Amino acid sequence: MDVWLLSVFISVCMFTLRSNGQICKIANVQIDNEDGKQQYIELNLKKLDINDESICLGCNIKGDPSKTGGYDEYSSHHSHWTKTPPTFNIVFIPSELVPECDADDFASLPTGLCALTESDEKIACQENVCSLPAVEELAEAIEEKHFSSLFIGHAHLEHQLAAAVVHLNLGHADKAVEEFSSLIHTNPTLTIAYFGRGLAYARKNLQNATSTQLALNDLTKAIELDTSLARPDLLMHRTQVLLRLHQYQEALNDVTSLLKLQPSAKIYFLRGVIHLMMENFSQAEQDFRKNLLSSDAKIQSLSHFHLGLALYYRGKVRNAVEVFKEVLKENPAHLEACLSLAQGYKDLGNVRGALSKFNQSLHLNPNHAMTYNLRGNLFYSSGDQRSAILDYERCLARDPHNANCQYMKAASKLMHGRFYDALKDTTKLMVTNMPTMRASPEFLRAQYLREYARYVHARLDSPISSIEPGADFIPEYLNSWTKLKPLDLKSYKEQPGLRPDIRDADPQFEIPPALESLICRAEALGKLSQVNADGVLTDRRLNLAMGLASIHIGQYFEAKWKLLKAVQKPGTADRVVHSWRELFNIGVYYRRLASLDQPFLWVENLPDFKSKEGHKADIPFVRGSVTNLKMLPYFDLAFKLAKTMLEHYTGDGAVSYPGLAEDISKAETCEDLLLISRKRQINPRGFLVSTQVPSLHRGKVDYRLDGGVLVLTEDLQQRIVFAMNIVSTPDRTASYTAEMDHLLVLLQEEIRKSGLNKVSDVELTITHILSIVYYFYNLLPLTKGSSAVAYSVLMGLLLSVGRQVTGRIPNGRLLDMEAILAGAPDAFVMVAKNWMAIKKTTVPVSTLPKVKDLLPTVRSVLEILTVNTTNCLH
Repeated sequence: MDVWLLSVFISVCMFTLRSNGQICKIANVQIDNEDGKQQYIELNLKKLDINDESICLGCNIKGDPSKTGGYDEYSSHHSHWTKTPPTFNIVFIPSELVPECDADDFASLPTGLCALTESDEKIACQENVCSLPAVEELAEAIEEKHFSSLFIGHAHLEHQLAAAVVHLNLGHADKAVEEFSSLIHTNPTLTIAYFGRGLAYARKNLQNATSTQLALNDLTKAIELDTSLARPDLLMHRTQVLLRLHQYQEALNDVTSLLKLQPSAKIYFLRGVIHLMMENFSQAEQDFRKNLLSSDAKIQSLSHFHLGLALYYRGKVRNAVEVFKEVLKENPAHLEACLSLAQGYKDLGNVRGALSKFNQSLHLNPNHAMTYNLRGNLFYSSGDQRSAILDYERCLARDPHNANCQYMKAASKLMHGRFYDALKDTTKLMVTNMPTMRASPEFLRAQYLREYARYVHARLDSPISSIEPGADFIPEYLNSWTKLKPLDLKSYKEQPGLRPDIRDADPQFEIPPALESLICRAEALGKLSQVNADGVLTDRRLNLAMGLASIHIGQYFEAKWKLLKAVQKPGTADRVVHSWRELFNIGVYYRRLASLDQPFLWVENLPDFKSKEGHKADIPFVRGSVTNLKMLPYFDLAFKLAKTMLEHYTGDGAVSYPGLAEDISKAETCEDLLLISRKRQINPRGFLVSTQVPSLHRGKVDYRLDGGVLVLTEDLQQRIVFAMNIVSTPDRTASYTAEMDHLLVLLQEEIRKSGLNKVSDVELTITHILSIVYYFYNLLPLTKGSSAVAYSVLMGLLLSVGRQVTGRIPNGRLLDMEAILAGAPDAFVMVAKNWMAIKKTTVPVSTLPKVKDLLPTVRSVLEILTVNTTNCLH
């Protein structure tokens, strides 16, 4: 029996943290970086309260199969580690009752002894082989060969067994069940009879739960009776049935036992696939590697390809890409390898490479719906919704019921301003995918997409500040939206339908010169904010939107700062900007319009913000054997923090033991640290490392704000979870508000004293701006999108004081993570200044056309976001 599998593309996890327990404070932990520099970070270590039954780190594991990213700006939601879950189309070749049928020369065996293919069965039946008299003749022919596996020691029973085998292999499943049942009635301990009836039930209908369970019962009985282990392949046959029942752990146990009895390349391959299904990607990698030198060419090829998948699932995308290249070199027509390579390039941000391989896949199979689906996703994520729509339509022409293509086509049309068409598509999707028991992710997204489309459409001719879902939707709705729960709230009233007097937003093809100069300047600014890291695609639409936001912010606050000239006395009463939120609101408005399919909300609008546990945002580094691709550059620093805290923790119950320092020094994996934590008796569940953020507002009293919490624990499947958790509560938000409002006062006093056109003390002004952004990054006040919003505000505030960013973010780095792990605002400011290469602006923001005049409405902004900016020269 062989099991071949085809599979496409990756895994998911989410976890929730309840931060209770005992705290042990350690201040100013020194971290020695590889570049020789030293970093000081203030930490607390908090052990998990073992008596608190509500604590279950890593319990809430769920995923979002439509996304392909990591966290914050580049994912669905902080608490989702989103990659497409592995799916498998399993094709089972009929299991053989007689072991001789698995030999290479099985063609010479008597007809009826081995399973026939569908075509062979048809030919045989046309030649009257399927008639009952013919069955008797075939049974006699089998008897004459005296196959040892069919030897019972009783001539009549052996003839009956041979006849049952023929019925089984000619496709007479019901008759085979009847014959094997008769044998069992006569001889209740006849192993092969249970074996044969189990296979008959399996061939009868493995899609039917009853037949599958009956097959499992009989195969289990056969294994129990086979005390001499004469038929170890029974375990392989039972594995097939267990996979159909999704009992993966039991299937894994069977193939592992079989490998001890009868090791082979096929069984290693099968176990590797089961490990993939169970998300044991490290173990899957090991099994597939065992087969790379196999003499079985087909198994070697399958194992090589699946090795690439295992590496990809683990987050080792660059390694996976090299494997997929090797597979394609061996077999240029390998469609799945070509698709996987395209997806790997996409995850690495290589749009050109991904597009090339998607096109090659279509050359191999022009009618492959999934290829159009995945290439459409590439266009969509790159901000080219027009091309995405065409691919989703091609996908649906070949697979009309493809829910993902239906949803993504609707979302693309909405982003393109085609509200009426988008709502038609969402309605069709919801009708054709009406849930019987559990709603599909596409159905749930379509519900929220339809509501938000109606909401935005009604405000097309209003200012962008009118898009305030946090104020206009009830908190329960917002909570369900961010967590993608079924929309069945009795307290929620649906948005009114589209008003016929409000037309769609029309894409702009002829741009006036003044607007063109504004667009090109915005596009250039947006490119400077582009993250160049594995797992992040260049999104042209997002860059344009946030570039416009920066110019709008710069113009708005430049006008505000000019009002400070008339102020004679310093003090908070003389401020022209009174809250840090005013600095960031414009950026949030543009971020919402850049992606109409996702919720960009202030977390204070969500119900859990005011709960005891607070609103949680998770930034995962590792789960099990899976590494978060985008967070990989920050893993070493986070790991060093965890090691340092684990060594110095002295809380109640913690023990020190000889060799602790050596164990800490040698620890290389999260599993190593968890083992040390248990040896120190801190807690078998793991521990938390709480970072501290120094206060500039209350620096004299040594006040510290709650930063993030590094979590090291296990989830319910005993997989390691290592992540940064940020909990938003009213108290925590109030402390960060005090910091940012204090810095806002200092910023305005500095601008009032020096003026906008003076070079003196400009460094202090820049430091105040960067420090505000530092606290915003650590607060993470949005459900998502905090990173892009903060960067656009930073660039806009610099423009407002006559300065501009000229440098790019270094490859692999994320400015928000630099802030979260900086340890103090001055360290972040130093890093940011070095990256940004801030200089005096060459094009003052006041000389550009006014954004608020040229783009006064939601409609005008949405229309501009569809403009092709490839003709802009910088």
